[in-house]
Amino acid sequence: MDEENHLIPANLRPPESSRSVGNGPKTLADYKIVKEIGEGSFSVVYSAKELFGNNRTVAMKMCFKRQLIKEDFVTQVHREKRTLARLACNKPANPFIITLYQTLQDSEHLYFVFSYAQHGDLLQIMLKEEGQKFSYDVAKFLLAQILSGVQYLHSFSILHRDLKPENILITDKKYVLISDFGCVKDLEDKTVEPPRLRKRRTTSFVGTAQYMAPEMLKGEAIGPSLDIWSFAVVAYQLLTGNHCFHEETEYLIYKRIQRIDHTFPDDFPEDAKDMVNKILIEDPQQRLGASENEGPSALRDHTFFQSINWETLGEIESPLVIKE
Repeated sequence: MDEENHLIPANLRPPESSRSVGNGPKTLADYKIVKEIGEGSFSVVYSAKELFGNNRTVAMKMCFKRQLIKEDFVTQVHREKRTLARLACNKPANPFIITLYQTLQDSEHLYFVFSYAQHGDLLQIMLKEEGQKFSYDVAKFLLAQILSGVQYLHSFSILHRDLKPENILITDKKYVLISDFGCVKDLEDKTVEPPRLRKRRTTSFVGTAQYMAPEMLKGEAIGPSLDIWSFAVVAYQLLTGNHCFHEETEYLIYKRIQRIDHTFPDDFPEDAKDMVNKILIEDPQQRLGASENEGPSALRDHTFFQSINWETLGEIESPLVIKE
């Protein structure tokens, strides 16, 4: 056995005889694991090749059942699966959201087979840029694709709830893929939890400190404006290389968010500043892009995006250059 195969768990090296026949349901034997590309608290992610069709490269997330049960994350994982499966059934799909191709399981693990993003996550790419930030044109292109994906989710009453550069992947075409739906909330999912628990889930404290909206910190009911707030914080970060609400501790970060205490560097683009300021407002209903404030089109039509052709956004060449 060569060194590469030695690093792959035995459960991901099933015998070839267990492969599916024809167009039947696929098994683990229908994928060749290539290498480990990431890991989380309860999972390891591998790149893999499909041994059928066009031998497409995919990402396979292997979740550990015992750990999920121990940490009480089973409901969360199943909610992520249901949401991604629902999105996968909708056509046309949005090109800027990760696609769930298949789920599998064995006695010890759950497996999610996703679309593959060759260049990893946006944060790692940004850290290699000069000043650890993107140029105006590159940031605008990336933010337009992120916004397209977020508004697509909202059109199905789905809230991501953890939008940040680490959860935005970059494909071989240098397009974005919104990923990591571990904090997702599908407002139309009425079948799993009783009303008492459903309300608790809607107001539950999830996400990442620097990107949280005031209503999350207050424990109030949330809606699509939560993701729009995070979008503005991401926009600030892509254009400056810094967090909008940076502090030494989470407690101090939360205090700054509640005060909406942020400043812009002198070279921050004026149109981007106007957009960010119109989103980072305490009242969710008054944020630019909120359904109560002219709706999603108001954000797409903002002057920051005036050069963006939304109809061809998934067809044009990306201005992003990946630095090795």
